[in-house]
Amino acid sequence: MADYAQRIHELTDVRRRALQECENQRRLIGERLVDLPPSEVPETAAPLVQRYRGIADRVELASSAIERMIAIDDRQSEIRDRMKELQKERDQLHQGLDGVYEQVGAVAFRLFRQHPLIDATYSSVFAGLARYQDDIRDIEANLGRYSADPGAAKGSVFERLGARGRQALLRNRRAVRENQLPRLLQDAGRKLVETDFISQIDDEELNRVSQPVRDAADRRQELEEALQELRTESGRLVDEFNGLSAGKKLPRARKDRQGEIDAARGEMNQVLAELGRIAATDPPEAVEAEVSALKECERRTAHFDQLIRRLQAGQQAELVERDIESLDGEIRDTEQRLADLRERRAAREANHAELVGERGDESDLFDD
Repeated sequence: MADYAQRIHELTDVRRRALQECENQRRLIGERLVDLPPSEVPETAAPLVQRYRGIADRVELASSAIERMIAIDDRQSEIRDRMKELQKERDQLHQGLDGVYEQVGAVAFRLFRQHPLIDATYSSVFAGLARYQDDIRDIEANLGRYSADPGAAKGSVFERLGARGRQALLRNRRAVRENQLPRLLQDAGRKLVETDFISQIDDEELNRVSQPVRDAADRRQELEEALQELRTESGRLVDEFNGLSAGKKLPRARKDRQGEIDAARGEMNQVLAELGRIAATDPPEAVEAEVSALKECERRTAHFDQLIRRLQAGQQAELVERDIESLDGEIRDTEQRLADLRERRAAREANHAELVGERGDESDLFDD
């Protein structure tokens, strides 16, 4: 017995591939049509060609948006990395310059003391150093008095101990103040480099010792300008990215845009296939060869359709044959049962006749 189901399955798969080949051929014809000069496009196909180009523009726009969003994201990463580098350099600029600030403060204070005509507005900068100098001078004067006083080494034990204790206290105060000097000089130096004191004085030594600080300040300004440029660029990129992504992050925005592209490409394929169908009815000379190939593909598809229909008819015929065989069996069973019933009926009729003969006339049975 032929295996109709297997053959139908095989031909259905072949037919599916043939149908896909025909659809691809229609799209190919459509692609040829959209590339033709407008004068060669069939009038019935012109609206579809225009529609196709509009869809293609949407695909190009979405694709460009994806590429631009990726480029912006990459550039933002570069900006973040660059800003970290510049900020690190900026934050480290003044490290190790404590000694320079101290020299600046010392030279500037000396110049301030030597030139009373220097702008008095800088007095507040040097106030701490001035107090330091006054304190040291007072301490030295007091120590000098003890050293010059012959009576300090005389007198009672308690008086001598008291004098020595006051000297020790003064020396301790001097040491404490002297330890504060570097910090005071550094503080003054830091404040002065942020003013125009150095340029106003224009002292050779002060210019020399302050050069590293001024170089660092110049570099800091360069770094701040570079950072601001990066911040401005990043802000512009954020605005541009949000415009392309509708405010979504890159993965979601990219997925949405790709969805737009996939949907548009599906629509483009439908339009191309429809163009192929239109061209097949009255093909322009430019696509005659492709239309011939399409017709051959459609002929093969129709042939497979016919074979499948015949196979399906054969498959149904087998089912009907089995039904007929089943009915024949039921008929035979029914005829045998009918014969049995007739035989039983004849026997019952014979029995009935015998009983009626034995009974006789029924009326005699009921007379008194």
